[in-house]
Amino acid sequence: MKKLYLFLLMVIGAITANAESITLNIDNADAVKVYLAYVQQDIQTGENVIEYTGSDWPYLQITVNEGYRIDAVTGADSSYGNLYVYNGSCSTSLSSSYDGRYYTVTTTNVAELRTATLTVKIKDEDETAYKSVSCSRAGSTVSLDSAETEIKFDPDSESSFTFRKTSYEKFYTITYNGEDVTDSYYSYYITAEDGGVVEIQVNYPDIDVPVVVTVPEGLEGVIKSFQVYNSSTGYATIDSDEYLKDDFTVKAGSRIDIQCNTSDYAVDAVYINEVQQSSVSYIQYQVAEEAVYVDVQAHAYAELSFTLNVDDPSHVVVYPGSSTYGATPYDLVAGENKLTISENKGQILIKAADNYLLGSVTDGDGNELTLSYNCLTITDGMVINITTSEIVMDSKFVVFVQNIADTYSVYYTSEYDRKYNYLTADNLTEDGYYVNEFNSVIAKSYQYMISASVSSGYFAYLNGESFSGYSNTYVSKYFYAQDGDVVKIYSQTEEPESCGITFNVQEGIQIAVTTDIITPRNDWADGFTVLEGTRTSVEVLNMADINDVTVKVDDVTIEDADSDDIYSFNASGNHVVTLTSDFLGVENVTVEKAENGNVYNMQGMLLIENADNAAVKALPAGLYIVNGKKVVVR
Repeated sequence: MKKLYLFLLMVIGAITANAESITLNIDNADAVKVYLAYVQQDIQTGENVIEYTGSDWPYLQITVNEGYRIDAVTGADSSYGNLYVYNGSCSTSLSSSYDGRYYTVTTTNVAELRTATLTVKIKDEDETAYKSVSCSRAGSTVSLDSAETEIKFDPDSESSFTFRKTSYEKFYTITYNGEDVTDSYYSYYITAEDGGVVEIQVNYPDIDVPVVVTVPEGLEGVIKSFQVYNSSTGYATIDSDEYLKDDFTVKAGSRIDIQCNTSDYAVDAVYINEVQQSSVSYIQYQVAEEAVYVDVQAHAYAELSFTLNVDDPSHVVVYPGSSTYGATPYDLVAGENKLTISENKGQILIKAADNYLLGSVTDGDGNELTLSYNCLTITDGMVINITTSEIVMDSKFVVFVQNIADTYSVYYTSEYDRKYNYLTADNLTEDGYYVNEFNSVIAKSYQYMISASVSSGYFAYLNGESFSGYSNTYVSKYFYAQDGDVVKIYSQTEEPESCGITFNVQEGIQIAVTTDIITPRNDWADGFTVLEGTRTSVEVLNMADINDVTVKVDDVTIEDADSDDIYSFNASGNHVVTLTSDFLGVENVTVEKAENGNVYNMQGMLLIENADNAAVKALPAGLYIVNGKKVVVR
């Protein structure tokens, strides 16, 4: 019996492991090959069921055979769409989510459409030079099989050809129908017509070409690296003692790679054969047959002096350079600061200290200076004046997180200070709230971003309007904060319940109602709707006059937790809030009119026997029974 049970488990396990599959409906099995995990599959024209194990993420590839073209791999359901076809093939990694998908593979026999011809001639004496030429037709590779090859193509869809040297160097010459073709990053693009001829001389003549390198005297170190690349010999690193010689040469067709030392020197320009290069840090140049003249113009970095005037050094932090990373800020004093900075850095970064604002940044003549990402470019002798002001936190927004335990992270940040403020069980209230104070002037120019990463799903709201993110487990939102904004993040897969709140308030009791800590609800008398978990707070405004109030949510009495006349609860459905007071609607007797007698509290407990008016007046404010009558002590 045990053997049978084990056998069944093995069978079930095997079935489970192979239960996932996709279907490829191929219109012509001669047109393509199909590989799963790099193993070619047997296919037929029509439906082909490809079984796989999703946990292995096997690689599926559909490649095209010579003479055919894959037009599309179309998904049967728009929910998962089509597979992308590029350069004659398409591929994807199969996860469990692909299980059951159905794709139709449509192809075209382009051999029948290839009515045009392009002739490619390799002019080198070396008969094997054609092997160094890479050719593609409409994105698909075409092999050259000799020094002269005729390539058939469809003039309507395959007229674009690309040629390049396999070693990513320039050809010595390449022409199309006798016209020179120039390269674009070592690739040559041709739009072919029927009968067109491409002629290529791959290799340069075997000659030595003079290369003359000039650098400023004493700045030989401005060139950090000088390399020569040749497809036959590979890379060679050349020392300065060699490339600065008057008789330095390289083989025609070689490429020289120059990397300048921009950390220690200011490289003003690099010229090759009197043509200024676009980069001063890394230069590549293909040597032809003519002499090459390299002129590196540079100077040692200068030390720039500038004056920084600040009103209060505790309000501002200034760093040399354009980043705070690894940088030590300047030590500043109130008033004038004589400072220096290397031309290499060339900028200072100015940041207001916490709780302060940059008021103005001006030059010595009072003209406003513009900061770019808090950075200012320095010139020698520059004068900079900085004024600051204290930030007044005059506004608030609230973040509410339901189920913080089910979130990986929740944080908010401002473009102003770029600080990441993570919300956790330690800084949220017990019911999931966090109140952020901010300055309304700053908030007009700098956005906040709220972001949450959750385990399984979320619902997110800004002032009741839902927003979403990149996936079902990550959500983010940029917003210009305004006073009273409420952001809510629910880490759950079910949409949060909408809860109706209504009020039954005894006449004479005056209240103010607030939701989400900061949102006044002047519409409380008509009732309102909130999302589940929302904190609703009821403040009794005239408690001093009525002394005591009973507050119930449905049938449950809630307490004034902080003795501040505010009663709060969190919505979990539709609720009725009832407020009553024993001090309202009764015939009260003043202390002056009360007769001597025993005094009881409202629970019937004897407090004083045969008390007179003076003794009753001395009691704490409240409602008492004196001689069987209710007496109010205020």
